[in-house]
Amino acid sequence: MKKLKDNLDFSPCTPEIGDEVLGGYPFKWNITRVSTWIDNNLSEVELSTVHINPSSVGVDSENLDEEYIPKADLTRPMIVVRMRPEFFRLIDGNHRVVKARRLSVKE
Repeated sequence: MKKLKDNLDFSPCTPEIGDEVLGGYPFKWNITRVSTWIDNNLSEVELSTVHINPSSVGVDSENLDEEYIPKADLTRPMIVVRMRPEFFRLIDGNHRVVKARRLSVKE
């Protein structure tokens, strides 16, 4: 895995009406903007396979829109951010994880 580097050109973006945003203090992610950035900069994105463990924690299906789960597109990548060297957080893809578990998809 690559070592994280400071981006001196970074400036936080203000969400626009309709943007999907996750989180709060101290981290707030604009899912809409990061998805667009990934689509436009795929060569700079570290892709990896996510193994779906039916018993793993981290996705609470009780807090998800149950009607959307069957519509979740398993071909779209999940977005995971590194919070610390060995701690990652799923910021986009919770519905896909629940759908994958229900369909017994392994990765």
